[in-house]
Amino acid sequence: MLSHHHNHWRQKLDSCREKKLAKAFFEIKKKKIKNHLGDIPGIEFQTGPSSKYFSNHWLSALTIENEKGVRSLIDYLNNFNIESRPLWKPMHLQPVFKKFDFYSNGTSEELFSKGICLPSSSLMKTEEQEYVIKKIKEWLTH
Repeated sequence: MLSHHHNHWRQKLDSCREKKLAKAFFEIKKKKIKNHLGDIPGIEFQTGPSSKYFSNHWLSALTIENEKGVRSLIDYLNNFNIESRPLWKPMHLQPVFKKFDFYSNGTSEELFSKGICLPSSSLMKTEEQEYVIKKIKEWLTH
C-alpha cells in the first residue's frame, strides 16, 4: 500500500510533468500562429518586456490594425463556427464602474478596439488551429 507521503510526491511529480507538457504545447501553439500570421502587416502579438520573461501564451490574443475592424473579423469567424472575442473591456468603460475615477493613457482603450482573443483550448487539434488561421487569412484578403 502506498503511503500518503508517497502519493504527495507522486502528485508533485505528475504536476511537474503536466507543467512541462503544457509549456511545450503552448510554445508549439504560439509558434504555429505566429509562423502563419506574424509576418502579415497590421497583426501584432503581445511580447514580454525582455527575453528574461516567459509567457506561456495560453490565451491566443493579438491586435489587428485593419480598416474593416476587429468586430468584422469576430463576426466573420462566427459565421464559420469559430468563437473569438474582443480583448477584455476596460473596467472604466463598463457601466458598473462608470462613476469611479480612473487613470488612463489610452492603451487599454486601444487594445480593446484592436484586440482579439482566438480559440485557445489545449484540446484544439492541429487541423482546427490551421482552419482558424486559414479563415483569418481569408478575411484579410477579402
